[in-house]
Amino acid sequence: MNKIKQKNDLGEFFEAKVANYFFMKGYFVRRKISLKAYFYPKFLDVTDIDVYGVYVGPDFSIKTIGIECKAGEFKKIDRIVWLLGLKKIINADQVYLATSKPVDIAIKSFAQIHGVSLLTNLKADDKTELRHLPTDVSVLNTIMSFNNIFKNDNISYKLYWFLRSRYWFNDPYVNVIIIMENFPDILRKLKESSNDTEKMALRWLITEATILLSVALLKIASQVHGIDKKYWKNYVISKLKYGKIDPSEAQKLLRLINEFIDAYLEQRGLKRDLREKIELKAPKYAQDIVDVLDRLLTRPEESCEVPRILDQILYHQLFRNKELNDYSKTLNRLLRSRNADLDIALKLGKNVVNLFVKYLPGAIELFKEFLSL
Repeated sequence: MNKIKQKNDLGEFFEAKVANYFFMKGYFVRRKISLKAYFYPKFLDVTDIDVYGVYVGPDFSIKTIGIECKAGEFKKIDRIVWLLGLKKIINADQVYLATSKPVDIAIKSFAQIHGVSLLTNLKADDKTELRHLPTDVSVLNTIMSFNNIFKNDNISYKLYWFLRSRYWFNDPYVNVIIIMENFPDILRKLKESSNDTEKMALRWLITEATILLSVALLKIASQVHGIDKKYWKNYVISKLKYGKIDPSEAQKLLRLINEFIDAYLEQRGLKRDLREKIELKAPKYAQDIVDVLDRLLTRPEESCEVPRILDQILYHQLFRNKELNDYSKTLNRLLRSRNADLDIALKLGKNVVNLFVKYLPGAIELFKEFLSL
């Protein structure tokens, strides 16, 4: 039993090491992303992705990677073939097989021919301090334990699995809508809770949602980058209005609903005012989303650093409770461009946090220290 535990621990630390490696290479990373497929009436567990990464370039280009990590002995060809299937399912730009064991030339050739990258220069027993808290072993174990806290509360449970699973493969506009509209209940639960563990779990939900909001906004920025604002503004507002529904289909559905209501009322000798017609309106936060996007688009070299900076600061605040000055010096190490200005990157991060807090006013206490920087 101890040998199994030691093997599992070795694998966990190796995964964290790989995640930290890509974090320092400029990727926004998470571990143990749960891949689920929906077949009415339920979700099916498909697999877990050891490490998933999103790279946002200074030109707002997006690159996604999936990584399978193996610290011990394993069937390498099987994992390469598995990764090819994973790449197709999650539509990743690149997949990696990371291993602490040597790989012979034949395996390397097979992987190269089929487009699987190998990462073999990391050691499983490396004791270097992990710098990326969201993928740190102890922190992630704590986050995974929140599942048990939320399982008896439908709202919290769904948002927990949204952040740890569905978010990563959703349309970014849908992610923005879910984040902006579903957290007032979480804040209310946080205010009412008297359980410290539950409070920690709820604070994590709000913190993670804020960070992932920044990633969703950058994905939207990548779609509208280079387009005149007068065109992309209307496009973004339209997408926030209709979500995943095609606008023409939504309008057709609304017309049919209104026609049905009018016919129903006419049969009873009634008529409604034109102002009572059902119509979809842009969400109240749509213009604020446009304003934040506009700021992000004007400073691309700083904008692409925002999610990783928020990761570094907000997770330390939540899990380590350190003074921000203790590690603010390390933030400059995260900047990939010499031309990027850390102060501007921080200001852009505050814009994202303030956007979220504006529609979740009580949450400002969670971010007070960060916003005072």
